[in-house]
Amino acid sequence: MKERGVEVDHATLNRWIIRYSLAIAVKAKSQKRETNKSWRMDETYRFCRNNYQKHRPPGLQA
Repeated sequence: MKERGVEVDHATLNRWIIRYSLAIAVKAKSQKRETNKSWRMDETYRFCRNNYQKHRPPGLQA
């Protein structure tokens, strides 16, 4: 708002968030695409001792 030359108090912003956040969430949820019901995780990376390590589940060891 400040970029556009409008000064708004933090309390006003808080009231706007309380008032409009539910409406925005409902609109966003209604426009969200459905995901595939089935998905699998093949491998992940974990951060340990300052580096990334690849981790695979036991059934996918190659």
